[in-house]
Amino acid sequence: ARPTLFILNPASAAGSTGRRVEALRRRVEASLGPVDLQATCAPGEATRLARAASEAGVERILVGGGDGT
Repeated sequence: ARPTLFILNPASAAGSTGRRVEALRRRVEASLGPVDLQATCAPGEATRLARAASEAGVERILVGGGDGT
């Protein structure tokens, strides 16, 4: 089985999300198992990443962030 894709906007919450990436990863993995974490760095990137993952057969996508994510 493929791991869950965890798309994260590290700039959200005035950058505090980026400072807590590893803690967030650990919490998600404690519940869902291994994740492939991908951080966004541009507007619209979460959509592109999610679409590509879906087309590649990833069955579970978790997205975290703010503005528009």
